Amino acid sequence: MSADSRWRFGRVWHGLVLGLLVAVLSSCVYFNTFYNAEKHFRGAEKKRTKYERELGNRSVNQSARRTYEGLYEKAVRKASLVLDKHRESDLVDDAMFLIGRALYWKRDYQYASRSLQDLEDNFPNSEFLDQARYWRALCLDELSQPEEARALFRSLMSDRRPIVGALSGLRLGEMSERDEDWNSAIQQYRSTLEAFPRTKLRSQLWLRIGRAHMALDEPGQIDSSLAAFSQALQADPPDSIEYRARLLSGQALYSKGDGEAALAVYEKLLREGRFRGWEGETRLLIGDYHRARADIDQALAEYEQIRDDFPQSDVSARALYKTGLLYLRQEGDRLLASEYLEEVSKEKRGSIADSLAREMIKTFTALDDLLENVFEADSLAAVAMHPPQPEPEPEPELGPETKEGQDPDSTGVDEVATLDSTSVSMPDTVVAEVSAVIDDTSSVAYEDTASYLPAFDGTGRWQPLVTRPSLREQNDEEDDEERQRRIQQARSRRSRTARTETLEDQLFTVADLYRTGMEQADSAAHFYGVLAQRFPKSPHVPRALWNLAWVHSTLRQDRQAAERPMRRLIEEFPTTVHAGAARRFLGFDAIPSAEDLAAQEFLRLEAPRLETPAQVERWLPGLDSLIQAYPRTLTAAKAAFVVARTLETVRPQDSVEVEARFARIGDEFSHTRYGELVRLRTQSKRDGMVARLERTLQRLGEGIRPGERLTLLAVEPVEEDSAGFSRKFLGLGMRALRRGQFERAVEWFELSLEEKQTRNGLAHAGLGEAAWRQGYFSDAVEHFRTGLVNASTSVLPLHRLFEYHVREDNPDSANHYLRLTMRQDRDNIEVQRLVDRFPTLIRAEPEEVEISELETVEIAPDSTALELSPGFFTIVEEPFVRESVQPLYPAEANGDSAQVVVDILINEDGEPELVDVFSGDEPFVTAALAAARRYRFYAAEGRNEFLMPVWVELALTLKPPSISPPAIADAREPAGAAE
Repeated sequence: MSADSRWRFGRVWHGLVLGLLVAVLSSCVYFNTFYNAEKHFRGAEKKRTKYERELGNRSVNQSARRTYEGLYEKAVRKASLVLDKHRESDLVDDAMFLIGRALYWKRDYQYASRSLQDLEDNFPNSEFLDQARYWRALCLDELSQPEEARALFRSLMSDRRPIVGALSGLRLGEMSERDEDWNSAIQQYRSTLEAFPRTKLRSQLWLRIGRAHMALDEPGQIDSSLAAFSQALQADPPDSIEYRARLLSGQALYSKGDGEAALAVYEKLLREGRFRGWEGETRLLIGDYHRARADIDQALAEYEQIRDDFPQSDVSARALYKTGLLYLRQEGDRLLASEYLEEVSKEKRGSIADSLAREMIKTFTALDDLLENVFEADSLAAVAMHPPQPEPEPEPELGPETKEGQDPDSTGVDEVATLDSTSVSMPDTVVAEVSAVIDDTSSVAYEDTASYLPAFDGTGRWQPLVTRPSLREQNDEEDDEERQRRIQQARSRRSRTARTETLEDQLFTVADLYRTGMEQADSAAHFYGVLAQRFPKSPHVPRALWNLAWVHSTLRQDRQAAERPMRRLIEEFPTTVHAGAARRFLGFDAIPSAEDLAAQEFLRLEAPRLETPAQVERWLPGLDSLIQAYPRTLTAAKAAFVVARTLETVRPQDSVEVEARFARIGDEFSHTRYGELVRLRTQSKRDGMVARLERTLQRLGEGIRPGERLTLLAVEPVEEDSAGFSRKFLGLGMRALRRGQFERAVEWFELSLEEKQTRNGLAHAGLGEAAWRQGYFSDAVEHFRTGLVNASTSVLPLHRLFEYHVREDNPDSANHYLRLTMRQDRDNIEVQRLVDRFPTLIRAEPEEVEISELETVEIAPDSTALELSPGFFTIVEEPFVRESVQPLYPAEANGDSAQVVVDILINEDGEPELVDVFSGDEPFVTAALAAARRYRFYAAEGRNEFLMPVWVELALTLKPPSISPPAIADAREPAGAAE
């Protein structure tokens, strides 16, 4: 070979080697990029798993979840580089799958679903196809699209994919459990086992079947649950599933009445060291076993051992809480119980036990307040009947049995036989307080409530309804100045309330707190009995008798004692719903209740009123007869309210009769929601807000029904009002941003900036958020900075800029924006916690926080950051629906439900001047627009009651006639009845 040939060959060879090297280096670049993405993803998975394992029993843990979300975000950014710069590589589908899962764990379900859908569309032969479909179904479920998610899960099951198919079946069962459809859940789990008999999820599926059987709480289900738990234990379960199956087996045996067998299961679990991590939970159940058998010492010993072995944990907090309940319910020692309950927060702040303990302490406080009010009201009545007489100087010549100033013939009202309150004479301190309240507060004067009379013994000593709380008794020993302060507080507290609760109202609430809040059967039974005996004409008596029977049958397990109040219910109140329940309990033949009869009669009598409301003589006598015939029913209260409201509309000149009717509702039906509406009406009229009251009554009386929830978008500006048009476009852009339509949002924000260039920082903030959510972080940062320069009132740019600079490892800028966020977003609960963590950041000379600390900061803007308040548009009263129209379901539709979002311009007359569609598909759009044009509204009001045209958003749901919900009566039983 010649020298020239060798030279040419060398050049070719050199070129080939160089090209191969370039190709190898290029593949290394995108491989390393994806490797880094996987590294961040694995790190995030470990942190998330550890967090969920440690904090799975926390009551509030949403903010702490962001500790691992930063790593998921880094994984998304690295994987996105593969998509942007190496589209031809063989790792594109890998990157899409990783991005979808990372976004799912970041709770960005919309983008996660979109990424997974792109993988399905562009890589139909990908090895991740089935898994991507499974994860997309998870996203759909989180996006409140359960039917679409179920369809995708079922498709994966029908394809018989061994891994995702079984997972899909498990998820379908979980969705049924979430809906509390236990039979459907059991069927779904069994179908999954039949379709995938060799799945590794066998033990978990059997465990869930057994748990669902227990949730049914029906005879015979316990044996089914025990059989399912046995199957779970035979399916080679991991330790966590085995422990849970055996523990639930013990609970099932206990529910079946075999407490000794349940105890044997728990003790056997304690002896096996591999379940040491769950020992605290096991001992809790052992403690409950001993507590139920009144072995208080053994129960306390178990709870104490949990606190010793597992300090500062969720189970130790639960042990402290159960200890407090034990002293409260078994020993009746509320003071000692309060001490234990207050310690729960110190043991494990934020745990479920902590939340329960706080609620119980609040119950104690509410109970003390009610007992104090009852004591004061009872003492007022006592003083009104037996005014205190000044005691003269003792005269030696008079005998002890004939003191001057005492009526020897006076006889008091005998105390109720069932009342076991201690007889007391009214001390001077009580007389002073009572007399002051009577003299200075005319609105609190004694009122004869349902023939109630205070009780006195034969010597004239007052028998109080309740014992004054011990903590309040300490206050009684203070000086006169302190007593006067308490009297003034009681007077001001009553004056702020237009309708003071009657004595029986408060007594009933006291009894309910003892029954439901504290589960103290003796105290609850005592106060229900007092109410039924001392207030025989009270509307609470039927409920009190039923609840008294419930206490005997449920809390005391004494069916014989429960029969006595039930029989009294049937004899004295035979047509009440509570008497009907008592008949069913005792096995008697059922008869229609007064509520049922009144409801049927009301439907018949209301038809003429709805047809011709102006012809009062046609419908008024019938409704008045109904009110008189069924005075104790909720339907009577509703009828009385409807009559008064209609007369107020059609006969405004007859105001005397209208006001008298409203007053009767307030007196006779004060315990119902209609009595509360009348109270609000009276208060508003007295305060000079009648016009605003009509709007409030409309909302409270009818509520916000489906198809009537309006979202304010913007005010329609007048011509040549550039600032008004800028605000309008800004409001429409914010709505598009909230609904995830970023391109439309950008268009509106740009139009807003065209109308107003300067001091329009909110538009720049919106543009920044749109860019940020689409992954254009550089553009977003530029918009955010511009928004801050142009006086943006939104805290959104501060949060995003802080997050951006933390990602870019810029500690100075990150500290700067964190300080601004902490100063300007002080209402944010997460920011408040951050102030406690870094108090030096908001001082005059703040200290810098290291970047490693900044990476652990967990703050995010509130959901209201993308909303514009009515005040931004100078709106005082927002519009709401006066008359709604149900859209007709299109005949050509395929039977599915659909939602259409429409924009409506409501003019000053409350009419839809313009109607446009924002989102939806045909043929539903046409039907929705036709219905929206027939709506009527109450117009928006600005300052000085100035009516304003506004744009609102209305979401209309169109359902096939077969699945349309039935009409629901606008009435409900007052809370508290233990049906």
